Amino acid sequence: MAAYNQGPYPTKPGYEIAVPPPPASPNAGAGPSLQSANWIWSDANSASSAPVGNRAFRKRINLPNGNLVNSAVIILAADNEYTLYVNGLVVGSGTDFSTAQRFVVNFPPTSTVVIAVFGRNTGGPAGLIAAVKLVSCDCAEDDYFVTDGGWKYSNSVSDGFPSLGYNDAGWDPAIVQGKYGMAPWGQTKIPTKNSPQSAALPGAPPAAPASVVA
Repeated sequence: MAAYNQGPYPTKPGYEIAVPPPPASPNAGAGPSLQSANWIWSDANSASSAPVGNRAFRKRINLPNGNLVNSAVIILAADNEYTLYVNGLVVGSGTDFSTAQRFVVNFPPTSTVVIAVFGRNTGGPAGLIAAVKLVSCDCAEDDYFVTDGGWKYSNSVSDGFPSLGYNDAGWDPAIVQGKYGMAPWGQTKIPTKNSPQSAALPGAPPAAPASVVA
């Protein structure tokens, strides 16, 4: 038997049904957390002292199931100096480990992202700390990661190391020095505002500028 048509919703005033909004993603609106990140470098005791010189760091992220991202939020600091690259493009540089920078970077949709850092120690302790959020563009969950032993480093800094296609198979795992807040760096200040795009440090690999939201 066919159902009887009572009329369009709502049939009478006061008969509206309250429909709750869909639940928010557990990470909706969340940002990367530097407090969960680790200080890393290329030497076992760099929190005390490390050789003067340049280092290269890389983290390659291959998203599963063809998921796509088109933006990254990156908070980082380094002792003493750094230049940050995303997919081979210069995002910006910093020279003060006591205050981190926060960059928002846009790029074409991709399932592979390479975060690369040129780091320089000018004397004393040396370290790099970062937290990253990759923003999904296809309704998948955002992806989060921090500096840890899954990053790679090289004592030899080539101009091509920030690029997507660079082969880092021979690089070593970064050495974890300890968690955010450890001595000698303490409570590195975490910014609430975006940093603008800036040039690579002298001696860092040259590259075109990334699309950075200031």
